[in-house]
Amino acid sequence: PIPPALGEALISLDADVLLLNEFVDGGPDRDALRDQLREAGYLYFATSSAPPRHNQVFAASRLPIEIGDINAPTQPDSHAETNFLHLRLGGGTGLELIGLRAPAYKSAGERRAYWSDLTAILRAAADRALVVVGDLNLDPFKKLSDVDDSVAFPEAEMFRAERPDGPWSFASLHDASRNSRIDHVLHTATVSVSGLRYLYVAGGVDLVGPESPHKGDHAILMFRASTAL
Repeated sequence: PIPPALGEALISLDADVLLLNEFVDGGPDRDALRDQLREAGYLYFATSSAPPRHNQVFAASRLPIEIGDINAPTQPDSHAETNFLHLRLGGGTGLELIGLRAPAYKSAGERRAYWSDLTAILRAAADRALVVVGDLNLDPFKKLSDVDDSVAFPEAEMFRAERPDGPWSFASLHDASRNSRIDHVLHTATVSVSGLRYLYVAGGVDLVGPESPHKGDHAILMFRASTAL
């Protein structure tokens, strides 16, 4: 369920663009969320296509957006495709966005197939003003020193990841010891990214944990992006 309190929390962020992962379209609460956001000035919407029972990526923007031409990965299955949304952002920004959730594949073979396909897609788009944001289901900083605030992304080194402020982005609702930092922003050399931080409360609403209105298990990742050249 998507309760009105979550919409109020999102609106309180005053962001230009909102990207939601693990979104499953359909139902009156989804329509109500769009109405809520529209009243707050979010006039442009996009959702990745999906067959039933697949997670999607949902975008709401105050700036014009259009679906871009970067195709989603297709390996190892259809979940790789539905958890990917490429957008061209208007308003004179010159930016492109990819909202992403890397599915939590169980087998090593599935994970290799997915990341091989995705990183090939990213490498082919390295010359664009592109930002990739979402749940990577991995932490590129995990084995690095705390002083490393920026790192080339493995297998797609033309993209960099910046370390967000905050101790974790995912909190298991069943096991508090499983907190991890798996939500990140990647960007090409022609993009500058700053102000990255995880938010656990917005507009007085708990975003994560059993007390959150939607039983959330991910924090919000906020950041600012602009063309660097």
